[in-house]
Amino acid sequence: MRDHRLLAASVTLLSLGIVSTLSRTTSAADRDSAAGVTSDVEASVVSDALQLLQIFDTVLQHHLSPPTRQEMVHGAIREIYRRRERAMPATIAGELSEASGREELLPILERELQPLGDLGSDGVVNRLPHRLESHGVKVLPSKTHAVNQQVAANRYVGIGIKILGGESRLPQMHEIFEGGSADQSGARKDDVIVEVDGESTKGKSLEAVIDALRGREGTDVELVVRRGRELKTFTMKRAVVPLKTIDSPIHSRTGRAVGIKIDRLSASNVHELRKIEAALNPEVDTVVLDFRTGTGSENLHYGELLGNALIDDAVIGNVIDRNGKARSIRAQPGALFSSKRRMVVISERTGPALKWIAAAMQDAGQAELVGTPAIQNALVVESFSVPAGTVTVSVPTQKLARESGELLSPATGPLFESNTRITDALHRVGQVPTPNGRMPGYRVSRVQGIVYPDEVIPLPKPGSVSTGRVRQRFSVNQSLNQIVERFGHSNKKAERPPNQPSEAESVR
Repeated sequence: MRDHRLLAASVTLLSLGIVSTLSRTTSAADRDSAAGVTSDVEASVVSDALQLLQIFDTVLQHHLSPPTRQEMVHGAIREIYRRRERAMPATIAGELSEASGREELLPILERELQPLGDLGSDGVVNRLPHRLESHGVKVLPSKTHAVNQQVAANRYVGIGIKILGGESRLPQMHEIFEGGSADQSGARKDDVIVEVDGESTKGKSLEAVIDALRGREGTDVELVVRRGRELKTFTMKRAVVPLKTIDSPIHSRTGRAVGIKIDRLSASNVHELRKIEAALNPEVDTVVLDFRTGTGSENLHYGELLGNALIDDAVIGNVIDRNGKARSIRAQPGALFSSKRRMVVISERTGPALKWIAAAMQDAGQAELVGTPAIQNALVVESFSVPAGTVTVSVPTQKLARESGELLSPATGPLFESNTRITDALHRVGQVPTPNGRMPGYRVSRVQGIVYPDEVIPLPKPGSVSTGRVRQRFSVNQSLNQIVERFGHSNKKAERPPNQPSEAESVR
């Protein structure tokens, strides 16, 4: 994609150079045409500047703790100079500080965008606002965001493939989803897509090929694929593709424990879990829920649905808006797997909503937490379309907290950056604290915002072999199979973990 844009930029700039050189000899029509080209570039620059300001306005309006408009413009201009491989003049910072509003910032942005004007709005939108990521902000083309929303709701419309590729090579089917049109038509993994609806894919960006494959539900798309030396033609109907969000259960050899991995937070989580519960053998007495790597966990609605299904008549937690107003959310009576011993595996990569649910299950004494501390910032992220309609801005709008009111974001360090000090210390020491904040031979103060497991777990170096007392525990890097086997030999009933310290006690 980038190469394509750069090529387009080079062609445009070259064209402008030719017009300038030949201006003395060209006809009036030619000069009018050249003016038209210049005018188009200037219009593009104005449009890009306005769209950036609209993005920044959206952040200001909805963000929990937004940077100033001047700070965001400064970040965009810094990125412009970085891409031009030039040092940003020190005078720009002073110029921005003196600008009192959008009207004064707009011409500054237009001036600095001029060298990049021929990249087009996609280039500007995708490349310049990325410095906002340190504030938890994501900017995506609206088409991409719409697909992501479909996937989250498990209502994705397509032919059921994941593709890899780019301008240097033809797109290739990397994954084929069971039950999708591609699967039903006989397409195979590694099939190379040569044509889409009669159009060659050679030289096209991956985004362009994906756009060609998308369409309304019920419409057909014709693909020509290369499989080895053969060319095959398939006609596929675009339809809702069933996407699994939970892996197939893993059973211990004794048949007494089952492991269930949550791959992705989605609208269909509860439905899939109910099917698993209904099919469980009565001999199963331990259910291990793997929350280590669940993605898509910033959607509050789906988090509430899952929390209500896993927590029995207890508070899931609080949601706090940017004005400090808190709203308590409580789960209804009746929970999945409530008659079983329930274990929840957490890690540093546990997503926000899953971290929130794990903390609630721990606080209610309805699950034992094992693994390594969950440290991700638990924030609610909402998405907003900018007035131009071509991009969508995702912004953190609310904080998640435990029943006690303890925020599930670290109290120290930047709000939207990983607390590397904590993670580095955990790996260096090789052990994590228990909920009471102590370990034999090692003392540590509890840090607000972190969900600690109930069981101490060492973090051995990759490839190391655990011995002695450590053998009785498990590494967070172990597969779910190994974890299930570990707990498949015990029918110990779940016990309420020790009461969590108050907020005043937890930070010291």
